[in-house]
This record gives sequence, C-alpha cells and structure tokens, in this order.
Amino acid sequence: MRSVVIKNIKNDYYKGKKKGIAAYCRVSTGLEEQQSSLKNQTEAFYRMISLREDWTLAGIYADEGKSGTDAIHRHQFNRLLEDARKRKIDIILVKSISRFARNIGDCQNYARELRQLGMNEKSELLR
Repeated sequence: MRSVVIKNIKNDYYKGKKKGIAAYCRVSTGLEEQQSSLKNQTEAFYRMISLREDWTLAGIYADEGKSGTDAIHRHQFNRLLEDARKRKIDIILVKSISRFARNIGDCQNYARELRQLGMNEKSELLR
C-alpha cells in the first residue's frame, strides 16, 4: 500500500521518544467493495505502524461512506484534526491525498493549519 505522510517536523529532535502515529482512512460509498477497501486500509496501517519501534499508535480514524469534498460530515476526520490541534499526533498517514481532502482549497487550508501546528505534509509516497 502506498501512503502519503503528513509529519510533525518539530518532534524530530526528540531522540528516543516514540512518535504518535495516526492514520486516516475514508471510503466515499457504503458499497461492499469499498468496505473491503476500508478494512484493507486500516489493517495495512496497523501493520505499518506496528513494524516501527519508534512509532506508537495514536489512532486510526476512518470515515465510511463520506465524500471528501466537504469535511463537515466527516466526523472521524474532524476528530483527527482536533487531536492534531491537541498535539496528540506527530505523524498522520493517509493512503492518498484524495483520502485527506478532495477540495483543493480545503486541502491547502488543512495543510496550512497543520504546518502552523508544527506538522509538514510530505508528498512522497511510502512503498
């Protein structure tokens, strides 16, 4: 699974401290094939996080049957942002930037806010 990483660069200097990792998953419909995609996304993130000794799970946030064009109805996404604001998260993993936000303006606004919190989105994909 390839993933976009949004990373808190301010916490990089805390050597030896485990980083709190959150993952955000979203599917836009309740169709059965999308349900398996949501399950696959969450399982892949659990595995990915558990393999790193310097990472600890801060949460898996998953919205089911929600469009990415508007965040108002994406309750788990909003909870993710709130936990980021509370500095409970060092790194956010998403399968692709389209899972994070479909609306370019919203995506830019969230990225700007996360940067102000000390997080920096990385566009490179994990393999």
